[in-house]
Order: sequence, then C-alpha cells, then structure tokens
Amino acid sequence: MNEIQYIQKHGAKKVRYPAYGRLTDQLQEDGFTGDLDALIRLISACEMVELFGGYEEAKKEFAEQLNADKPSPNETENNKRILLDYRRAHNIYEIGDTIKANDGQFGFDELYSIDEFFADGDGVNLAVLDDGDSYPLTCLIHATDAEIKANRCLDQ
Repeated sequence: MNEIQYIQKHGAKKVRYPAYGRLTDQLQEDGFTGDLDALIRLISACEMVELFGGYEEAKKEFAEQLNADKPSPNETENNKRILLDYRRAHNIYEIGDTIKANDGQFGFDELYSIDEFFADGDGVNLAVLDDGDSYPLTCLIHATDAEIKANRCLDQ
C-alpha cells in the first residue's frame, strides 16, 4: 500500500516517524510499500495542520500570511505542499487536484484533474474531471507524487 493509503488506513497519529529513515517492522507488517520520505512528509503535514486547528484554519492562516508577510516563493510552495498532503491524507479535494479511481473503480487507470464539484439530485457529491465525466468523490483518490511524475497509476 502506498503512503496515502497507509495514512488513510492507520491515521497520522498512529503512525510514528520511522527511525533513521528506515522501514520499521510495523510498517512492513502493515503492508507499506510506498515512499518512506513521502510518508514522513504526510505525517508532518497532518501534525502541522492540526496545530492550526484543522484544514480550513490552516488554509486561512496561510492565505493571511501570503497577504500580510509576502513570504518567499519557497515558503509559499511549502505551505501549498502542506495543504495538499493534508488533503491527500484526509480525502479532501480541491479544484486542480490530480486524482485517480479508487482501487481501479470505473476501469480507468489514468490520472485526471478535478475541474469542478457539484451534488446530484440525491445529494451525492461529484467531481467533474478534466475529461468532462463526473464521478462520486467516494470513488476517487489522490494520485501520489510518483504517479504524477510517471503520469499514470502505479498500483493498479
């Protein structure tokens, strides 16, 4: 299981930082096969966002910093990265996020970008992808960095 799936299954609070950057026995026993550095970054992002009181509060704080402090480009990118990693860990989606079908649902193994959101007549939240089709959010999952770099799904 990749780093996003691992955090979603076990929660960031249960997962502790691997000692000396190596896989622990527990990670191996749990079936972790993802990028260890990405897992550590996801854990850090979750902890940082929780310090702000949650995703919306962190997003608001970062936006205020951007307007007030004129942070460096590196700081701005780091803040965006923290919010993306938190979204990945908690199935939160925003327009522009790169996604894939969750566990191969719908038979596509390509990556897509979210263009918009809406709720259907039954109240199901849907995402319209850049191919024009719409899917329930529950059937989507964020793509990993490795998948985005490869421009394809790696675990299906």
